[in-house]
Amino acid sequence: MKKMHTEDLIPYWMGLQGIADVKFLGKAMIALMIRYWIDFPSGRRNLKKRETALRILILRLYWLVAKQKPILPFHRPSGWFLDGNKVVVLREKNLSLKHNCEVKCLNYWGNPEITINNYSEAEVIELRSPLIVHQWEAKYLAKNPDFAKFWAENASPYEEGKQQARQLIDALKKNTR
Repeated sequence: MKKMHTEDLIPYWMGLQGIADVKFLGKAMIALMIRYWIDFPSGRRNLKKRETALRILILRLYWLVAKQKPILPFHRPSGWFLDGNKVVVLREKNLSLKHNCEVKCLNYWGNPEITINNYSEAEVIELRSPLIVHQWEAKYLAKNPDFAKFWAENASPYEEGKQQARQLIDALKKNTR
């Protein structure tokens, strides 16, 4: 069996080339990769069961030592935000941050959407939008500029999503000064 490199562990569809250390991605992204290798054992690469099992084992070991970090928005699972979660939202109109918003309703039909209700306003934001993050994610992104840069550049395969992520990071930087 050939020596396994980091790029062999990351499913190609994630579009995350050039990662030197899988632990950099955090527990949630590693768990997502493990789920992928379990659901698609050959990884569409005609891998032997033993090679897939080794990938899963290595990722589980990485998961044990990885830190909890914000997941990339485009890869968020449907249960990432739950009713009652406290979140931070970036308002697109004026690029202002709203803290202590509460997730009120989750729609699982079609495109998952989150309805944020804060005081008398209600706002609907798509689940995979980089405009919304948990409060703990906002704190992590504000304190870790290297990861925040990576998070913004890989937030979405679309330029609009990447731009929104950069706006969120900029607003978090301004808010923590």
